[in-house]
Amino acid sequence: MSRISDLTDLMAEHRHQELQLGSQLFISLRGQTIASFADGEARPGEILTVSHMMRWYQAAMPLLTVEVGRLLERGKLNLDDPVGRHLPEWSLEAGGKNEVTIRHLLTHMGGFAGAELADRDISDEDAISLITAYRAEYRPGTRAGFHPSSGWRILGAVVETVERGRLDRILHRQVLRPLRMRETMLHLGDERARRREVNLSPVHWSGYTVPSTDAEGEPIEVPHHRDVIHNTAWHQSRFEPAMSVIGPASDLALFYDSLAADPGSLFRSSLTLDLLTSAHRVGVRDRTFNGAQVPWGLGFQVAGSFGGSMGHRTFGHGGLTGRAIHDPVERLTMVYLTNGLANQIDHERRMTEMTEAVYDVVVPRSSGASVTTTMPAVGAR
Repeated sequence: MSRISDLTDLMAEHRHQELQLGSQLFISLRGQTIASFADGEARPGEILTVSHMMRWYQAAMPLLTVEVGRLLERGKLNLDDPVGRHLPEWSLEAGGKNEVTIRHLLTHMGGFAGAELADRDISDEDAISLITAYRAEYRPGTRAGFHPSSGWRILGAVVETVERGRLDRILHRQVLRPLRMRETMLHLGDERARRREVNLSPVHWSGYTVPSTDAEGEPIEVPHHRDVIHNTAWHQSRFEPAMSVIGPASDLALFYDSLAADPGSLFRSSLTLDLLTSAHRVGVRDRTFNGAQVPWGLGFQVAGSFGGSMGHRTFGHGGLTGRAIHDPVERLTMVYLTNGLANQIDHERRMTEMTEAVYDVVVPRSSGASVTTTMPAVGAR
């Protein structure tokens, strides 16, 4: 029989495998905390605690997703609105992307996954201009490819135009504050970050690679020390909705628990959450995941897009160093955040192992149908 100590053992095992220097794990069941653990170090010589701030990376994407849901309810946005309706420059210089809609952004079918500027020290205006001018990789809506940050930059620009305000202030007012996510910061330039000491764990290289080619033109993976960029002050201080959000695992779990327990805290109807977390992209091959037919919700991952076994209605999101999921049938929330930038194969393995271990420990006899998925050996970049 699996025990709760098996989970801390697995955290330590991932550390001993040098996949990370430290990690946080938070689990709740039916709104009650089951586990809140920290393992290892934030940096050499500094013990990692459950209160340390961790990088969420793409696991923070649903913060913007739920704000889009609010705008859909109020008729300020429509899923099939062309991006150019809200960003006029998109229609003029979209490089074959004129047909991109809000739905395409949320389902990663916009055709500009390669327009990644997350690690470049440029202004928001320049980033939007470069993404706008980027040539479409395929006709929007006909294929899919996970956009690690570029799609959320454009989606954020749309929300800023519709709401007539800065995106970080909008998300703080409309999402973080209603859900009582007091420990979450959208970036280290956040006004709250300047008023308090922020105990942020840096990220550490633990095998992260990027695709390249050898002298014969054969595809290979080469080491890329992305941590050097991500630990700089400029990278931590600027706001980017799919990259810069920080907080402890407990606050990311609070997002899911609060949203599931009381959708009315954000939405006029609970059906809006159902809409966002249902599969909208089915049977479409994803270029990022080696052409696998990975299902996707509207700005949320859904069961079948995560590696491992979980409830069939599970939703959430993963990122470069972690994963957050909520199973509404079991009312189970799991957040596993690490500070190690591992290669995609090892990262997917550690997230899959922890997800399956949590289910074995917390709900060994699941009351609902489950989905088991083996993801291709490529992950979010």
